[in-house]
Parts: sequence; structure tokens; C-alpha cells
Amino acid sequence: MAPRTREAVVTAELGDLLSEAGVSIKLGKTDRHVVVVAEAPCCSHAGGRAVSGRAGAVASGGDGPVFQPAFNTAEHAIIVSGLTLQTEAARVDAATTALPMAQVAVSGCSPTQDVPATYSLTYGQLIALGGDFYGDPAHPVCSAPDPVCQFARNFNGMGGAQAEVQAILAVAQKFEFGPISSAVRDGHQPSGVYAGLGTSAGHVVPDEDRAFDKATGGTTFRNGRYLNLASTNFDHFGVDAIAAYTAGHRLAQQTAAAAKAIDDPGSRAQALLTAYAINAFSDHFLTDLFASGHMRTPRRKLYESADTDLTRMGASLCAKQMHDEDNKFGLWVTNSVGDRWVAYGDSRYRDTYNAAGRVIAKRAVQQSMDDVWDSFAAGGVTDTDALGVLKYVARLVREVAAEPTADQHRDDPNNWSPLFWWDPSSNMVMRRNALLDPSDRTFCKQGLSPWTWGITSTVAKMKGSPIRMPKRMYSTYPPDETGPNGELGWPPLPGTEDGPTGAAGPTLTETPFTWAVDGSPGV
Repeated sequence: MAPRTREAVVTAELGDLLSEAGVSIKLGKTDRHVVVVAEAPCCSHAGGRAVSGRAGAVASGGDGPVFQPAFNTAEHAIIVSGLTLQTEAARVDAATTALPMAQVAVSGCSPTQDVPATYSLTYGQLIALGGDFYGDPAHPVCSAPDPVCQFARNFNGMGGAQAEVQAILAVAQKFEFGPISSAVRDGHQPSGVYAGLGTSAGHVVPDEDRAFDKATGGTTFRNGRYLNLASTNFDHFGVDAIAAYTAGHRLAQQTAAAAKAIDDPGSRAQALLTAYAINAFSDHFLTDLFASGHMRTPRRKLYESADTDLTRMGASLCAKQMHDEDNKFGLWVTNSVGDRWVAYGDSRYRDTYNAAGRVIAKRAVQQSMDDVWDSFAAGGVTDTDALGVLKYVARLVREVAAEPTADQHRDDPNNWSPLFWWDPSSNMVMRRNALLDPSDRTFCKQGLSPWTWGITSTVAKMKGSPIRMPKRMYSTYPPDETGPNGELGWPPLPGTEDGPTGAAGPTLTETPFTWAVDGSPGV
């Protein structure tokens, strides 16, 4: 029996439902009262995934309509500013070159639909859209029997989605373009703007996320693809992100190698651009690997430790809490090239203190692009495992999920203690004992006894608790965390070691940069 009045329906967060106070409902003689638990997305990029655009504008070198990134407001998209794509004719601007949204066929894998390329997108837009908006919530690439085949299905899902893509980009334009571009022009930190993205009264999911979900089929009572993808977004975290990226990068190289054999110059050129489009989709997962909240959060392990729908939702909230904590404070990391820097997370890409991280991330994406050209030039895949790209990724990503290095990263004195970590020796997810104190270095196992941690009790304790460094790190407490230019979590320190400006390494030496807000062209 459905409720008879609006007051009989209560929207609540899972943390409220599990807390000691519970959820208040209005009892009535004729009503059946309903508690609607809205699943918060884990872990939305808070603006880091969208790209502004003018519907119908045409990018350089294209024949059909494309959404031109005249103002690159989003972090996934802005990363291509200044990067180039090699073609047979010349090197072209990656930020403005139109890439055809053609279907791709893989041996032994049938495309999900047969739709010819009717529109184009730019490289940055494809990075922004890949994974967050297009994919299969029930079949992540990282756990698929054939990851390349699953990646191809996900990419092909965009083939006939021009109207939907336009709607997604319109949402990004509405929520991000104005305030972010204004903040950057004024020299303010963009993360402060992202932190201000609101949630309307009566809702628990942020307005922007609800709009994105509606654009992908969501309704008041049913999630759309956007929120469903967020509920199982393992492809965006740690070694699973490496697996998702590698699958797409391999497909892009295969497509480029096959393009070399095409005799007609025009068709050959279009096929190469399609390979770049596939690679751009895969680069979404590559760029995730440069966000600190995606490096050591055991996203899939937390989810797999739950055994009911309710606890799986709780596990996603636990992952989101750690994601947000590491994003906010950052992590000191090193890569195989010899670079050492502080990685920050979603919403911080253009901030002053992420200058070193931007340089290294952009170098990785340029190498990813160059691999596609190398495969085209050679007529065969040149780097199956993307080793030339992944050498720029923080070693932490792989080492925190392997013995014996997992313990070393857990105890790294340069970084705050992880909220959760997966112990590869016991295959158990451990939780920091002091839930709200990142300096605590003691952990407990998951279980049902008083000496263990549980998902529901952890979610209840986290509810309403701000993410802060230990009290001794602040001159006053509670702190004013807005910073002089609107930064989120000022001062943004990954641990007791001062200063992200201590970054160094060959990639940073060969690429001059300044510690400043990213003011890329078009803003």
C-alpha cells in the first residue's frame, strides 16, 4: 500500500538510518510510512568529470557536430590542454581535434549496437565522459572475463548517444562553467568552488549528480546509469583502474595498427582518429590514477566484504569517506621514473599545490597518445601492457595491494594513516581504530566482536563528522578551512612533513612549471 501524503515519505541517508538517533517519521492512522535510502555516489569527481561545451559547435578537422571545449572547466578534460595527437599530415591540437564516435569491432566480441559515426567529440570530452557516464554497472572492465571486449562494449554505448551526451554536457555547463572559470580568472583555487556545489533541501544526492543521473535515465524512484555506475565503480580505483586503462589502451593500439593497412587515405585517417577516441575513453581511468583518493582506497575489497544490499551501500560510503580524506590531504608518492610529489585528488587538479602532479599526469597522457601513433606507424601493437605510460603512475597504486610493500605504505610516516587498507596476507580489509584521527597507526579486523569493525557501525559513526587533520596541525580548532583563496581543507598537507613544493624528479626538471593555479587557455 502506497503512502497517501507527501509527509509519509521520508528521504534519508544511510548514515542517518544506522545512527542511534535513527530517522524521524510522522505516524498517521492511514499512512504506510516509507524510508527511502538514497545511495550516495562513490565516488563522484565533484566536477572533475565534466566538460563545458557549446552544443553543435564543430571542432577543427571534423565533418559533423561536436561539443567544442571553448572553456575547459573540468579536470579530466583540462588535462589535454597543450597536448598533441600525431597524424600522417601533422601534429594536431588534442583539445580541439574532432574524433569520430564510430563503432569498434573486436574479434570474438559483438558490438552492442550497429550505429555509424554521426557525431564527434574531442579528446578531453571523451576522457570526461568515459567510465563515469558510459559502461555496464553489472560488468566492470577490471573483473570481466575478456576486459578488452567489455571495454569495447562500453565505448560502443556512446555510438548512438549524441542527444544524451549533449544533455550531460549541458548539466556540466550549468553547474560548473560559470563559477569555475570566474574563480580561475580571479586567481582563486577551483577546489573551493567545487566544495560549494549544493544539495537542495529534501535531497541527499547533490544537485549536479541528480541532474547527471536524470540525463542518463534516472527518475525520482529509480537510479539512472550514472548513479548505478558509481555504485560499482571499481574500474576507477587502484590496480583495477590499471586493468581498465590497459584494456582500453590495448584496444586503441589494435585499432590504430589495423588502420595502417587501409589503402584509402581518408578512411585511414578517420580510422586513426577512432583509435584516438578509444584511447581517450581509456585515459579516463589513467587520469583517475593521479588522484590521491583513487590510489590506495580498497574500493572493490570493501564492496566484496559486504553480503547484503544494505551493507554494500555502507561499504560504498566507507570507500567514499577514505576517498574524500585522501583527496583532501594528499599523498606523498614516487613513480618508477624517479619523480616525487604530493598527489591531490578530485577537485584539486587546478589548485596551486597540484602543479607538480599536473605536469606528471599530462606527461603520462601524452605518452598514452603517442603509443597509439607508434602502433599505427609500426602496423602492430607496440606496448601491450602500457609500461611506457604506467611508469609515470605512483608506485603506491600497485605496491599497496601487494606483499611485502603493503605494510610499508600503510606505515609511511610521510602520509597520514589510511582509513582502510586491504591486507594481502590475510585477504581482509582493516580499518583504522581512530576513525576520525588520521595520525592513528593502529588497525582492527572486520568482524562482529567488540574488538573488530563493522560496516554499519562505521557508517553510523562517520555520519556528520568533518574530515580533518589531527588537532595539533591547526593553530585554532575547529579550523577555518576555506584558505585565503577558497581552498578546501586549508592547509592541505598529506602529513607532518611540510610543503608539497618539495616535489622533484626528472619529469619535473624537463618540464618548467610554476606553483600557481592552472590557467589553461580558454578560461
